[in-house]
Amino acid sequence: MPPEALSPDTVAGVIARFLKERGVDRIFALCGGHIMPIWMRADAEDLKPITARTFCNDPAYRHHLEARTAGSDSHHFLIEDKDDLA
Repeated sequence: MPPEALSPDTVAGVIARFLKERGVDRIFALCGGHIMPIWMRADAEDLKPITARTFCNDPAYRHHLEARTAGSDSHHFLIEDKDDLA
């Protein structure tokens, strides 16, 4: 990624500052090339990026995961551990 993509004057920089100024300290998302500038600026602003896979594997989320998968017909690939993009 070119250095200018990490500049605080980019859209990614504006988004990261907007979140930080409103008290956000972590962001949850699927990562990928299209969102990496936001993740990198968020990290530069001391926001903690958390991948969806990490979130689903968090023991504190376990009871939500179990409730969500018990009899669920949604076929949510991330929760069912079928999403290879996470």
